[in-house]
Amino acid sequence: MNERNMLISYNDIYLSEDESNKYDGQKLNDEKLEEMKDRIKNSVLKSNFNRGISNIEKDFKPDEAVQKIIWGITAKTTGAQIISSSLFWGDVGRNSIIIVTNKRLYVAYANMIHEIIKIKWYYFNQIEFVKEITRRDRKTITIISKNKDTHEIYFFNNNYLDILNILTKEGVKIIKRKESLIKLIIRIVLWGILIATFGSLFIGFIFTWVIPH
Repeated sequence: MNERNMLISYNDIYLSEDESNKYDGQKLNDEKLEEMKDRIKNSVLKSNFNRGISNIEKDFKPDEAVQKIIWGITAKTTGAQIISSSLFWGDVGRNSIIIVTNKRLYVAYANMIHEIIKIKWYYFNQIEFVKEITRRDRKTITIISKNKDTHEIYFFNNNYLDILNILTKEGVKIIKRKESLIKLIIRIVLWGILIATFGSLFIGFIFTWVIPH
């Protein structure tokens, strides 16, 4: 089987004619193999995400429809969990997906390969409030339900504002806050201490174990 037929044999990955011609008759060096790997990886991520959304839509009421879907980062996912998930493809919901329909709000959690592993949903009248905190480096929204479920999600752009606008129209209470200067200074100092500590440990390791005496 030549390279062209081998690529086309991946039934779930669509290659345009231009892409097929690009590889046809060429030796697959490391660069092209890496390009193929990225193509397959993206296809897997997209397939997992689409499958998860399709499963959520199966729960929809007959007259229910999606108004907005956005991605964020789960605020309380720890560094250790992320590393573990990266190494073992574990079920750590580091990605948060907010889906707003014309009837309710879904919060779904997905792992590193975009498999949805946990879903919670609320009718609009079941949401106590949504709090928005604006920081210089990110935005955070916290969804609090009337049964005290809490979902805290980070965003690094303003796409989430569409969600807040929809929820406002549906009568959900939105609380807006800006990070105070004191909290900002404390956060910068803590990060500085953390970086300095790890930097010192790293330098000590280099001089102790890497650089020969």
